[in-house]
Amino acid sequence: MFVVFVATLAAPSLGQAATFTVNSTLDAVDAAPGDGICATAGAVCTLRAAIQEANALAGTDTIVVPAGTYTLTRAGKNENAAATGDLDITSTVIVQGAGADVTTVTAAGLDRVFEVTAGGNATLRGLRITGGNPTANGGGIITAGTLVVDRCAITGNTGSLGGGISNSGASTITITDSEISGNVATSQGGGVNLQATAAKTLTNVTVSGNSANNAVGGIIIFNGATITNVTIASNTDVGSLGHNLASASGTTTLRNTLIVTAQAGDNCYTASPVTDGGGNFAAGSACQTIPATAAVATNLGPRTVNSPGTTATHALLAGNPAIGGGLAAFCPSADQRGVTRVGAACDSGAYQFSAAAVPTPTPTPTPTGPGVAPAISTISDQMLQQDTAVSIPFTISGAIIAYALRTSATTSNPTLFPALASSTSCDPLGHCTLLLTPADGRAGSGIVTVTVSDGTLQTSQSFTATVALVRPSAPGVVLANVVGSGVTVTWSGLDPPPVAYAITWGRSNGAANLPMQLVPGSATRFDFLALPGGTYFFRVYAVGAGGLSGASPQTDAIVTSSGVPGPPMSLQGGAGSGLSANWAAPTIGATPILYEMQLGTSINSGDVGSVTTPGLSLSSGLGAGTYWIRTRAAAGGSNGAWSSSVQIPVGAANCSSAPGAPTMLPVTTASGQVGFNWIPGAGSAADSYQVQIKLVGIPTFVLNTSTNGSSAIWDAMAGTFSARVVGVNACGIGVVSNEVDFTITP
Repeated sequence: MFVVFVATLAAPSLGQAATFTVNSTLDAVDAAPGDGICATAGAVCTLRAAIQEANALAGTDTIVVPAGTYTLTRAGKNENAAATGDLDITSTVIVQGAGADVTTVTAAGLDRVFEVTAGGNATLRGLRITGGNPTANGGGIITAGTLVVDRCAITGNTGSLGGGISNSGASTITITDSEISGNVATSQGGGVNLQATAAKTLTNVTVSGNSANNAVGGIIIFNGATITNVTIASNTDVGSLGHNLASASGTTTLRNTLIVTAQAGDNCYTASPVTDGGGNFAAGSACQTIPATAAVATNLGPRTVNSPGTTATHALLAGNPAIGGGLAAFCPSADQRGVTRVGAACDSGAYQFSAAAVPTPTPTPTPTGPGVAPAISTISDQMLQQDTAVSIPFTISGAIIAYALRTSATTSNPTLFPALASSTSCDPLGHCTLLLTPADGRAGSGIVTVTVSDGTLQTSQSFTATVALVRPSAPGVVLANVVGSGVTVTWSGLDPPPVAYAITWGRSNGAANLPMQLVPGSATRFDFLALPGGTYFFRVYAVGAGGLSGASPQTDAIVTSSGVPGPPMSLQGGAGSGLSANWAAPTIGATPILYEMQLGTSINSGDVGSVTTPGLSLSSGLGAGTYWIRTRAAAGGSNGAWSSSVQIPVGAANCSSAPGAPTMLPVTTASGQVGFNWIPGAGSAADSYQVQIKLVGIPTFVLNTSTNGSSAIWDAMAGTFSARVVGVNACGIGVVSNEVDFTITP
């Protein structure tokens, strides 16, 4: 018989530290928070009741949580009294479980599991934290206060930014001897989203098998962090930016750390510096200055609970260069499992290889027995963006070891997916990837079937892959007619109309060295009202939700006039207390004596008005809104052609999500510079942008803008490049745009 001696317990005095021992797995509130007694109306001490009592008391209180599964059942999000939804910690509290293998706290999809508010100070130790799904940031844990996570497993949670953990504000976070795995971010930071300005440290942590529906399956870091003896492996996303790690701002220091990806694309995304503190290893692809070493991946065991640990790790197998590869100055005394680190230099990563203390794991075939077909993991249905390949992970096993099995892929729609013949690849342990690449410009759906065979028997797994957001078709007939001292360009419109049209033009055949012109999708003409004398060449592109069409056929026109200035170049702008813009003088035509800046609420509308200046910059005190601006020059009584159009949000509201995907427009290349323009994506406005520029054979170069206007200028080198753009705001890095290609000649 179990008896609860509630009435005989003496309540702690004010300011005295209290210890509460949970004795019920029910989810019920405390009967009288602040009386110093953990007791519900049913006279039991639940985890929720203990937290409510600890929040109400001063001092550092400890909550002891025995082995068992504690499921949150009290519905109600967005309150901070720990009465409903997640468990809110508002004071200094230690929650001590019996071990991550035996003490589980699950939200069962009701909300996230724990929230540490600003001013709160929580230590979570020896817990498995799972089942969180708040439809907001921080699937398992969110913190704006001080958080220590020690010897915990954060697994199976879903959140927007930070599927496992998210922190913000001035909060500090320390994660030690823990596993962060199997979490999903619906936006980015599948495992961890670290945005706070205060200290952020991870030591002896395994971040593995997390995913993001946008970018960065593993860890995304703002304002820097210190990462020591951490294993970051096999995290995936649907983009190509830093599958395992992204450093968005500040300086992140890596020490004795493994970063292993099996997904095509960037292992690490480094918009801000990642410092190689020594003892680091990468595999799959490099991580900034840390080169890729194949043996790190091939001699790395699967994620599992390796004895004597209570949380999952990736064991180092014999022959892994990370064994003895760590720097002794940074080595913790023990690894994530509690095994003493040995040798003059410890091993890199969260796992210490020790043949004497812990036998080295070796690949073990699944005991399927004779005559039983090999196995393949389930592959979920896939949604692809048009012209964008995705890497889809799966695993195989069988009665023979994995590297002796053979995989293949077929499809019911080979027109949509024509390149499946050599699209599967596997490592020796049966971790496989299917590279699914849609045909250029096509959309639709198809059944994709992946098959694994041992030479005699085989097993197949099928899923539906859908390709959406088709690029528009190129405009057809394009004509350029001289009208007075200008040119009118017309084209055959598309049905349905695209989002916009973009006109590239220049003074030589095939050139795009004058400012790209953006035209609403309802239009089928654009008037260059006055141009300096010369021959001009024009092409038209359609701009759709899926990116740019191909170029139309080129057309040309010869203008005979004088005394007309050309269009201003390199228009850029942004918003602070108002709107400001600057530009460069025209490269052709008469010298301007005055400039006009036109402002409107839509492309080229000018419905807000215009202002003039003799200089190359202007500021305007506008109210909150989204504005399109463009400029033109005047000389001798004649107005010249317009510059490119740029969108600038003024007084944008606080973000609720990372920015949507912009649409990158055709570039302007003139005088050793490249002018980038784009149409911003939907959703929360960007505070700034990153233009990602690639040249074959060199790492991606990131051009960071300092404003929120939709243009950027790059002093270019010679070569053939591709570029895309992504918005950044306080809620994170957005979805990347389509890619455009361009060539700069010496």
